[in-house]
Amino acid sequence: MPSKYPFRSALVLSAASLTLADHEPQAIRWATTPVGPDGPWNAVEVRVGSGEQRMALVPGGDWQTSVVTSDYCSFNASVSHCSAGTYSKDEAIENDLNGIRFEPRPNSLEEGVQIEGRNSRMFMDEFDLGFDGGVIPNVSMTLTESQFRVYPNGDWYPMFTGCLSLGAIDPQQHYDDIYTNIIPWYLAANQTIPSSSFGLHIGSAVGGTEVSGSLMFGGYDPDRVLGHVLGFDGVFTGRIPLRRLRIEVVQGASPFDFDTGEDLLEGDPLVVRLDACSPYLSLPMATCENLASRLPLNYDTGLGLYLWDTSDQTYRNIMHSGSVLAFTLGERGSEVTINVPFQHLNLTLEPPLVDAPVSYFPCYTGDVAVPVLGRAFLQDAFVGGNLESERWWLAQAPGPLLPDASEISSIEWYDLGIEGSGIDWAATWSEVWTALDELNQELQDDGNRTTPSSNGTTLGGGQTSNSEDGNGMTTGDCN
Repeated sequence: MPSKYPFRSALVLSAASLTLADHEPQAIRWATTPVGPDGPWNAVEVRVGSGEQRMALVPGGDWQTSVVTSDYCSFNASVSHCSAGTYSKDEAIENDLNGIRFEPRPNSLEEGVQIEGRNSRMFMDEFDLGFDGGVIPNVSMTLTESQFRVYPNGDWYPMFTGCLSLGAIDPQQHYDDIYTNIIPWYLAANQTIPSSSFGLHIGSAVGGTEVSGSLMFGGYDPDRVLGHVLGFDGVFTGRIPLRRLRIEVVQGASPFDFDTGEDLLEGDPLVVRLDACSPYLSLPMATCENLASRLPLNYDTGLGLYLWDTSDQTYRNIMHSGSVLAFTLGERGSEVTINVPFQHLNLTLEPPLVDAPVSYFPCYTGDVAVPVLGRAFLQDAFVGGNLESERWWLAQAPGPLLPDASEISSIEWYDLGIEGSGIDWAATWSEVWTALDELNQELQDDGNRTTPSSNGTTLGGGQTSNSEDGNGMTTGDCN
């Protein structure tokens, strides 16, 4: 099929800062420190502006990249929420952009959590993603200056990191005579990468089951693509059906006292969005309650999240078992199942969301317009997209036992599909899962060892807090 934009060189772009000879996939660098306070989450490292301001951003948005501004840190200064890095606006650029009237709504920052505050301001600046080719000028940005997450208890909490855009269907955003660049389109137009495309596996920073992240523009790592690849028309932020949601045991004995495999959705398939900018599994209350009734969880009404009961022996059994939450997505007859092991659903809430670290299960029941599968899901899913052929793909991603580095695959502008590896997914988890009889023997041998007891205590001993009392910012001044 012909390219939607066959004359890329006609785009109003400056090629001077990029090397034209590479024309191969480019891998972005990853931050060495995960971000939180509801993860930990892997993040990429970018440097923005002439001063190369370093920031950790979660990859996964579309259109503009969102960044947290330095001015934003003055809000609720008693809360440390800027450790991922911030952006200081260039006043000259700000003056040039005064004519932009488009301001994205607050929830464009994260679709899976309620966001309040003013509409976001558009901006642009140069980005250094660590590629050999150089910096990307005039990248389309939105500024987090007055926006806050709002949880069911009414408390406002600051945003902790921005979100890196993976692209959009158009090469640029323009407002009158102001043009801003979309990263993969710019790279493709300047022949740095084969096409305006990407391949992403966020991976996981959960202790003991870490999986490094992988993000490439113009290609993908086939070892991050396991089993069946499901393709879709359109862009990766479109809505897709979640057909089934099940608790499954894929290896070893079951830690549960019920028959697994039952569909836990209520009624018809649930239309969802994938949004790596959002942290949780933002699902209907009935769905979360179906899950919670089968797991050792306690509901935190203030946060709309579920805390693991780490004093329950079932909790320990689950966290050592080959059990997963299985998501089946797609249309009837054209489906893919993504397994998310419960080890990756044993996340940690930290201050200011709670008083002390606490283990939690990321099913979120707050008020959102459309159910969202966020980073908690995407720890174990590969998402790729070709913005030129308007196709995107979803597949199972590997666990902690990653193979040695393989040859990277390019995505050409005309590609409608991709191929993965023949790696057995369960094998990438085999050294993490422990047979229950072995685990029980360990418990007998270590009979004097006790697990901390609290309805929300982490294995490390952090105590849960009552989030109904409120730890967040309870101001409405930003509206």
